[in-house]
Amino acid sequence: MPSEEVLDSLELLLSRIRERLATLENEEERIRRRLQELPIPNGSLDFRWVKNSRGRKYWYWYIVYYKDGRRYHKYLGKVLKPEHMGGSIEELRLAKHYASRLRRIESAKAEVEALLRRAEEALERAEVLIEGVAAPSPASDRIEEAPLAEGVMMG
Repeated sequence: MPSEEVLDSLELLLSRIRERLATLENEEERIRRRLQELPIPNGSLDFRWVKNSRGRKYWYWYIVYYKDGRRYHKYLGKVLKPEHMGGSIEELRLAKHYASRLRRIESAKAEVEALLRRAEEALERAEVLIEGVAAPSPASDRIEEAPLAEGVMMG
């Protein structure tokens, strides 16, 4: 029956979307664990410019982190040094890569979750429609022919 095929297709789509969401969540957890293993405070690196009194720009490294619900910037200087963070420059670069990857995963998760909601709603609507077609309402059995108006001829 075609209606069963539609439901099966929607259920297969839902299972694939759920698998993708689970994959993203697992990857997110794996990256968060790796970030926690690095000797960098919970935050991100920021390379920003500051103007001096003459209006010239100078670039400096900062760590942006949150503590007690507030955002803080820790000045590191013009050059990143391992002693700033208790780790190597490679660890700092790795942390920045992980933070970037986490942002992409969070964005992808939001898209997949929205798709999942739409697919679940479509499945629910399809089930309701199919049930309505498969089991006609008792009122449809009592349809009476309406009398024809005068002057109307049946063909």
